[in-house]
Amino acid sequence: MGQCPDPNPRKERTILAKPNYAFEKRKRELEQKRKKEEKLQRKMQNKQAKDGEGSEPAPSPESETPPA
Repeated sequence: MGQCPDPNPRKERTILAKPNYAFEKRKRELEQKRKKEEKLQRKMQNKQAKDGEGSEPAPSPESETPPA
């Protein structure tokens, strides 16, 4: 009979990149935070628009100065 092929021939292994779970988690968290902020902005705009219909818009608390 002929030569028996080597049972464990040396094969080149393809090295796959390890998934970076921390990066993916951070990306998801940032996306959730961005969506939450956008939703809050929309709510604020809707509230201001609704308040503006009934009466004059109230000055923002940031512009008010505390009494001396």
